[in-house]
Amino acid sequence: MSSNDPEAIRADIERTRAEISNDVNALAEGPTLAGSPAVRSRR
Repeated sequence: MSSNDPEAIRADIERTRAEISNDVNALAEGPTLAGSPAVRSRR
């Protein structure tokens, strides 16, 4: 982190929290069988 400004640090923390939240949500959804190549080839 290159800034010592408390507001810039807070903004960076909030941005990071949002990114982590998106990543966790994507991981929680997990892969879907409908999107797997084996299922698509049977259609």
